[in-house]
Amino acid sequence: MTTSSYKVQKTILGGEILLYILADSKTDVWQVRFINRLDNANKYVRKSTKNRDLGLATAFAVNLYRNHQSKIILGLSEERTTIEMCVQEFITDYQTAGSRRKLADMFNNTYWKPFFQNRDISAITADDIRDYFNHRLDNYFTMDKGAGWRASEDTTSYSTLQTDKITMRMVLQLAESKRLIAKCPRFPRFSNDDKRIHRLPSNQSRGRFTGGKKGTYETVRLDFVSIRKNLKREGWKPSVLDPLKPHHPDTNPYVTLGYLKSRSYRKYASKVSNEVYCQRDRRYLRATWWFIGLLIANCGIRPSEAIKLRHSDISLIKIDDKYFTVINVSESNSKTGRKRNMVCRDAHKTYERYLIYKKEIEYRFNKSDIKKSDWLFPSTGRAENYHKHKTTQLYNDLARESFKRLNLHTQDIELKHTTAKIYYSLYSFRAWYITERLRNGINIYNLSLQVGSSVGTIQKYYAFNEMLSFRNEMIRHTNSEYSFGDIDEDMKEFATQWR
Repeated sequence: MTTSSYKVQKTILGGEILLYILADSKTDVWQVRFINRLDNANKYVRKSTKNRDLGLATAFAVNLYRNHQSKIILGLSEERTTIEMCVQEFITDYQTAGSRRKLADMFNNTYWKPFFQNRDISAITADDIRDYFNHRLDNYFTMDKGAGWRASEDTTSYSTLQTDKITMRMVLQLAESKRLIAKCPRFPRFSNDDKRIHRLPSNQSRGRFTGGKKGTYETVRLDFVSIRKNLKREGWKPSVLDPLKPHHPDTNPYVTLGYLKSRSYRKYASKVSNEVYCQRDRRYLRATWWFIGLLIANCGIRPSEAIKLRHSDISLIKIDDKYFTVINVSESNSKTGRKRNMVCRDAHKTYERYLIYKKEIEYRFNKSDIKKSDWLFPSTGRAENYHKHKTTQLYNDLARESFKRLNLHTQDIELKHTTAKIYYSLYSFRAWYITERLRNGINIYNLSLQVGSSVGTIQKYYAFNEMLSFRNEMIRHTNSEYSFGDIDEDMKEFATQWR
């Protein structure tokens, strides 16, 4: 830029900074320019001071220059760092887990970017982080969160805030390592007395089934009974196109009654069909919900482990003229990295269901040559058909839709300051298995070996009936060791019933 481009110009700090007013300026606002030593793409840093007063413009220019120099001293790589830049760096980093990438992207779009906007966060402080979380808590119910889950009408979930905090800290820690910001700040702790936050008890973080004839598990059980009955109904089962010939995937495939009727085969037109069980995809989804739900409810396997089972992992074992279903969880499949065998509580019935479900796989994928090494729950996606297992998210979606169909999607929990909703999921079946085994008095150590969780984890997250089991065991032990004598009648007045 030549001298004639300026009305007025002035250098400060030994010529390091140039202050000037453009020749064609109508407002006479001072501009600032100095050499950019951070970004090779731009030779100069140029910015409007937004001031007509020379003194104020000089103060602005010096402050901007010093901020630039401090970034050079700290070794930062960018002239301006936004939260969006940090998130993109985090998402594209090869060490970031896929689930955490999705969380960072979701939190950024919903909460971080609307709050921080294009603000330079290269020197972000603990006060800035505290301001963000206070803003989020104060404005949570006016934010646009789309169709996001809302557990409470007037409070925010502690676990959600913790997930937000941990994810943001991971993003800023990576930004620090990449020299995008000076230092990742300290993050605040959430107060136990903050009425804007609700905390769920650790053993009530997911929907829990209730027992009895009017309990929620009975509703699910009756649904499973109905599904099994409909799957076994001969008139609704898929069949080969030509019943007189053996199955062949190309020349004589499996077809459903719905398909036959839609193709105007006259001999099928008068047959009564069903919109679920006579349609290939819907029938298979209903069969999958039935089998995986009862599988988890009868052995306590984690949903993430169940979906990675192969046909070779389910066996029928004979012991003393009795038959039991055993599920093998390999080291590569186990969350803990330890192989274990799980004995199903309903003996051979799980294997009986497996044989029915296996036939449904043949119908769905038009196969008659299922191998032991094949996935027990194959993918139904077009690009990953059969030869990959389904993802956890797809099964969570299946469970959510199934619970909604039964009007059991959520459960209300009364807390200190509010009422919170928790949702049922496939993990509800695992919780049901564990709590029922505790109710029936199984040794908690053996239970931990079965389900692949430590005794401490079971006590913390699942032991609804721990006190009842403890009471019964200690009373039994006391009865076996102590000889009871007469008790003073006056003393009986102090006794209360242990419930």
